[in-house]
Amino acid sequence: MNDTSIQAVQDVCLLAVRPSSALIEALDELAMPGLTVQIEGRIEAGCERILARRPHLILLESQEANDDLAAACRMLKNEPLAVAIPVLAIASVDDIDKLDVWLAAGIDDVVFKPVREKELAWRIRQYLPRGQQPATSSAAPSETIKVTGEAAYSGCFYTFVQTPEGREFLASLSQGWQDLTGLSPDVVCRDIAAFHALIATEDAEKISAAKIESQQRLSPYDTEFRIRHPLKGERWMAAYSLPQKMEDGSTEWHGFMHDVTKRKITEEKLWSSEQSFRAIVDHSPDTIVRYDQACRRLFVSGSYLKTHGLLPEDVVGTKPSETPWRSGTMTSEMYEAAILDVFRTGKTTDIEFDWNTPNGEVSYHWVRAVPEYDRQGKVVCVLAMVRDTTDMKRTESLLRRREFEFRTLAHNSPDMIIRYDRECRQAYLNPAFERFTGISLAKAWNKTPAANWSALTACDDYLSRLKRVMDTGKPDRILLEWRMPDQSLSTHLLHAVAEHDEEGNTTGALVIGHNITDLKATERSLEESRAQLQMLTYHREEAREGERKRIAREIHDELGQLLSVLRLGISTLDYGYGDTNPDLRNKTAKMGAVVDQAIDMVHTLATRLRPAVLESGIALALEWLVQEFSKSTGIDCELFVPEEEIDFDKDRALPVFRIVQESLTNILRHSEADHVEITLTQDQENLKLSIRDNGKGFEVRKATKKGSFGIIGMHERILMLGGSLDIKSAPGSGTEIRLEVPLKTKEENHD
Repeated sequence: MNDTSIQAVQDVCLLAVRPSSALIEALDELAMPGLTVQIEGRIEAGCERILARRPHLILLESQEANDDLAAACRMLKNEPLAVAIPVLAIASVDDIDKLDVWLAAGIDDVVFKPVREKELAWRIRQYLPRGQQPATSSAAPSETIKVTGEAAYSGCFYTFVQTPEGREFLASLSQGWQDLTGLSPDVVCRDIAAFHALIATEDAEKISAAKIESQQRLSPYDTEFRIRHPLKGERWMAAYSLPQKMEDGSTEWHGFMHDVTKRKITEEKLWSSEQSFRAIVDHSPDTIVRYDQACRRLFVSGSYLKTHGLLPEDVVGTKPSETPWRSGTMTSEMYEAAILDVFRTGKTTDIEFDWNTPNGEVSYHWVRAVPEYDRQGKVVCVLAMVRDTTDMKRTESLLRRREFEFRTLAHNSPDMIIRYDRECRQAYLNPAFERFTGISLAKAWNKTPAANWSALTACDDYLSRLKRVMDTGKPDRILLEWRMPDQSLSTHLLHAVAEHDEEGNTTGALVIGHNITDLKATERSLEESRAQLQMLTYHREEAREGERKRIAREIHDELGQLLSVLRLGISTLDYGYGDTNPDLRNKTAKMGAVVDQAIDMVHTLATRLRPAVLESGIALALEWLVQEFSKSTGIDCELFVPEEEIDFDKDRALPVFRIVQESLTNILRHSEADHVEITLTQDQENLKLSIRDNGKGFEVRKATKKGSFGIIGMHERILMLGGSLDIKSAPGSGTEIRLEVPLKTKEENHD
């Protein structure tokens, strides 16, 4: 016996859905006496096959990569009869990451391609019915499959060929052909047109299209069509075959065709007879069960079978007490008594119970038992409509738990928590509210803030912001301050958000208030310190500029005067004795040049200490500074100023002038730039200045950390003026300094 053969049981059915040629060959190689193998190429046909004969195992193969095996399994399991049938999937190993999805959809096991016969045999054996004696076989594997196949279908196997030139013929037919079609195999093998003549005209195009698609894609040929049997009249045929490309370019289809007329007729009758009842049952979210007067089940809906994992034959004709009962709150006898009570009283009743599912979870169900009467008004049946209320119960439990968790969290929160309804009434207050406001919870509960308002902000403003949060759904942050009973100032930052119900309707607002009293006090202290520092800086700069002014005046007036007297004396000496003493004239000329140079240096030093041009405005002062910088350094420096006059106080212009002066000094010392641009602009409120060079740049953060006194001095001067300073630079990209200063002081703006 082949080592891959499988020990099979008698009268066991296996349904292979969408099998590839490789899977069929693998099944063909297994010796499985007594095992009927059914083959269907479409999911829909597989569902119909389950209705015709319930298989013990379903083999479901993926057609290609990323095939939705889960959806295919759900379609098969949608049939009530298929709920308990195990499904063995044949899939690509590339889709192994979808294993959890497959198992959740109802697939019981997976064999990954390529299929190994020994593994397939072992997997199949795991799902065969237990308790029957296995049989072994010495027959050839192919004979086993084909014989059982023919016996099961009353059909025939065939080989159909299409040559590259388009000629079509049947190469082989099994013995069931003549009974199936009424035509002799010899006649059809000589001329396939005889068979084509039997096919219904309206189905011929469908057959041709299916054949072309199968040939082009080398995919299974699977179709159903009608023929006109010479003796039996119109019959329905189902054909399934697998294409194979031959070396000579022809295509061969090896497959099976069988008569499905009885199934089609049965399906039509079932469809027409069940439509009215199915329209209610199949579209109902509830499970439907009908009981007779002995409390036996006469009918159960598919949802019942699916929920309990049972077959109709397991349930129909039985009482609840005769099948597994897994309720912890109601016994099967109590349930039967409630059903029988409806027969006795003729009144509808409601029943509630829990149910322990096989996976260990608990579900909850609500049952409405309704009496059904005959023509004489006697209760003949009871229709029980069972609704799964698990989600509703869990939702209720979750809501209760969430409410408990919220109240526990809110009750122990160090922050103040207030819940408002749509009318701005305080529907909930946690203990922190009383602690921070000094208002008792009993006094504030279910009242609007206006009833106990003590904040420094107007109550109407607070309420309008609360309503805006509820109307727009946008959160808001509100700062409130109020006086405590001891007259201390308490500051809270409130975060308000809208609350919604399940339908998205706004039900109110939730406000969480964080006590920032200490933080606010620290901020005020920092602001005061900053103001004092600015004032100190202002006075220091004022004193420094005053000292510069005094030194400049003394240098200019006193030292300049002395140098002028000295120059006059030298000139007098040259005038009196130069003509007669050439050597003296040379010396006085040299001394005069030195004195002139000293006078120029005194003048320059005095100007640098206190440029007189500042008296003419910031624009002219910068123009003089740019000219002096270019003249003394050779660096190209451009100044751009607006045409209109800049109204800027000379005392406020001096710090700006010093910043530009410091910037140019830094450019000369560190930047290695050869071009500088200075741009001066103004708007209605601010004076704006930009200093840009094309030098080597630097890392601003590092320079700031090192404590560059030049940069620190610039920031101090700007803070003194109430402005801002921004330095942008990077190695290799030059430097730009931007400053912005109010044209007027806060006091002048206030005036």
